[in-house]
Amino acid sequence: MRRTQKVHLHGRGPDGGRPLERSGYAILGLIYDRGPQRPGELASYFRLYASTISRQVAHLERAGLATRVPDPEDRRACRMTLTAAGEESLVATRARRREAVRGILGSWPSKDQEDFARLLGKFNRDMAELEDATPAPPGSTTAETAPRPPRRGVRIQ
Repeated sequence: MRRTQKVHLHGRGPDGGRPLERSGYAILGLIYDRGPQRPGELASYFRLYASTISRQVAHLERAGLATRVPDPEDRRACRMTLTAAGEESLVATRARRREAVRGILGSWPSKDQEDFARLLGKFNRDMAELEDATPAPPGSTTAETAPRPPRRGVRIQ
């Protein structure tokens, strides 16, 4: 797990090639996959305090990877979206990470690949159940502790 936590962004963006915290990479990925998100939605999804998300979002903005846009449903609110540099860096980083995993797993015998896929799936399901059963942080608000959307499986093909 330790080896997967250091993320180096690739691409020509302002932070291209520089390390990005795992949480920043996850935020970029969620925005890319689901479209612009309100900071409260990000906090809810990741089950974090709004202040924690605010710090992480501010870092992504300073790095030129994300920006705030008016929320079309409520002009008083904003949504976070990726900049062109943020999208380019995320797409390139995902492609390189997937290529690396494919390279490692491709050298394994088919039986080992099948066992790994089965056991990793079981591990992820068990971790998700544990996380869902964990109480919300004390003093958190409804937006921060709302149920997460259903998890999607990630295919590395």
